[in-house]
Amino acid sequence: MTQFGRVMKELKKILCVRTKRTLRNDAVIRHNNRFYQVEALLRRRIKAVMVEDRLDGSMHIRNNGQYLKYSEIAPGFIRRSDGDRKLIDRPRKIYIPPKDHPWRRFKLKGSLPSNSYQQKQHALKKEEELN
Repeated sequence: MTQFGRVMKELKKILCVRTKRTLRNDAVIRHNNRFYQVEALLRRRIKAVMVEDRLDGSMHIRNNGQYLKYSEIAPGFIRRSDGDRKLIDRPRKIYIPPKDHPWRRFKLKGSLPSNSYQQKQHALKKEEELN
């Protein structure tokens, strides 16, 4: 390799954005809202790694000057670190209060009534009774 080639290779290593990440017990790191499984043989001794985002768009994971192999994994397969067995990407249930819930009876001054149709029907019944 020529001198220029070595300089360019070193320059790519120097001109990058480095971020320190902590390895979880299952050797997974999270970077840019994505999950990566580190495939290092000695990962039990590794506590933290350095993630390099290079100018050409590539990403490299490094520990003590040695580059580690990794693979991206889908977020649905990641379990929470607190021991909970729920998957991360489950859709949340939206709470809809029952019809007789106090939230539905709450009215602000000057607001239109939510049951205006029912009130009209009630007023029509009263008018029929009076006639």
